[in-house]
Amino acid sequence: MHSYHYVHRVDEDRFSFIAADTTLVPGLRRPFNFFGYVTEDGVETLKTFADESKSSNGTVWFGHYPTSIIVSSPGIRSVMSSGLAYMCGHLHTLGGMLDRMYTFHKSGNLELELADWKDNRRYRVAAVDHGLFSFTDVEFGQWPIILVTNPKDARYKMPYHEPLARMNSSTHIRILSFSAAKILSVKVQVDDGQWSEAVHSSGPLYVLEWQPEKLVTGVHTINVNAEDADGRLGSVSQKFSLDGLPLQEFSLFGRMLLMTNICLLLQSVFGTILALTVLPLLLLRWCSLQPRHRCSWSPFSMLKRIVWKVHLVAKVDSLFYPLLISALYVPVGPFFVGDGVAGNITVFFIWGMFLKGTLLPGDVTYTYGCGHLLLFHIPLTLCIAHMAELRYRSEALTLGRTICLLIPVSIVFLWKVWWCVTFYIAYGYLTLLIGPFTTWSLVFGAALWWRSSQLTPSDFYRVQYVAVSRVPTEEEFAANGDITTKL
Repeated sequence: MHSYHYVHRVDEDRFSFIAADTTLVPGLRRPFNFFGYVTEDGVETLKTFADESKSSNGTVWFGHYPTSIIVSSPGIRSVMSSGLAYMCGHLHTLGGMLDRMYTFHKSGNLELELADWKDNRRYRVAAVDHGLFSFTDVEFGQWPIILVTNPKDARYKMPYHEPLARMNSSTHIRILSFSAAKILSVKVQVDDGQWSEAVHSSGPLYVLEWQPEKLVTGVHTINVNAEDADGRLGSVSQKFSLDGLPLQEFSLFGRMLLMTNICLLLQSVFGTILALTVLPLLLLRWCSLQPRHRCSWSPFSMLKRIVWKVHLVAKVDSLFYPLLISALYVPVGPFFVGDGVAGNITVFFIWGMFLKGTLLPGDVTYTYGCGHLLLFHIPLTLCIAHMAELRYRSEALTLGRTICLLIPVSIVFLWKVWWCVTFYIAYGYLTLLIGPFTTWSLVFGAALWWRSSQLTPSDFYRVQYVAVSRVPTEEEFAANGDITTKL
């Protein structure tokens, strides 16, 4: 399916519906298909549709991906800015965390996420009434359905895209009511006034005369009850305003998810984590610190002890350079090679994926880059640093101390093994054979861990502060002789 433009005509009125196809071409298996993508040619096509729709009475955009996770240049939001709304899915309810995700963009139009059909059985009923866009999200089997189109719900008013003044000059309240059975009655109440019976006009439309001039100031409430022939009752209560007073009740978290450029955010987070991984090693490489043999349990004291341990790693060439190069490899080299699409070899980088001669942009790959640094590289560095300190102090490895060393290292490696399994399931055995990010990381980590356990006094020659009465021999070091004096 490609992007297309459909024009619906009602008498002399024209309404445009533009489908934005932002799926990856060629497509990938999960998890690296989470973001949408529009090529420059695709953006030009959408711009053409947007220009064509300017002669319509209203334009509604729809697509699968929210604009926050669509990679495009220039931004797709600017292309859609002349429309009434962009309706999308993909995030749906974010695993049940957000029942409804709606927001206004800077251009004043709406972006409306819809809960999924598979698990939540939800769909949307929308209408354009004299240029005013209204909608309601409904669960399957919920009858009767009620949609008040005039006056418009104050939460969704778009003053730059809708002729809101038409509500003030309207003569009737207008309501759409649907049901699997015949609608018997539709009753309306404004604020605390009396309930009045709306009159059936045609199809699902019910109307009731009103006097909007009496409601021109402040925020008011309209209540609607409907009953069908099967005895089912439906009710709606919504606020409206005729003086332009805004009323936004959208979830802050939902608005942030829909308005943020998530791909750019992930890139920034990854860059920050990479800097926090590399810079301390580089700084400690050129610093001279005093050893910390005794410390309290205060957070600051513990932090100083950790810094001292990492300082030892930074001074040992056989540990410093592998850790530094492996961290800098993440934003440069391939993660692994795998079967991205059936029968097609794909090379995965953090900044993109090569498939069928096409470079697809990196997006969710930055999440995995962050996870690799936070959950494997940094914990492995801390484990190695702790072992390096033990070798520096030449402390005996008792059973309890050995267990305390092996538990965190085992957790780090087991997590990486689980990651290898998930990539194997998604992209095949090649991810294990050609996998700097998968099995190769395990081998690399195990080799560094073994190397840290074999350190000798000569490896610490860069540690400038060594408070000793004399330098022990290799035999004394191997026999667990303490090379530092107690401070």
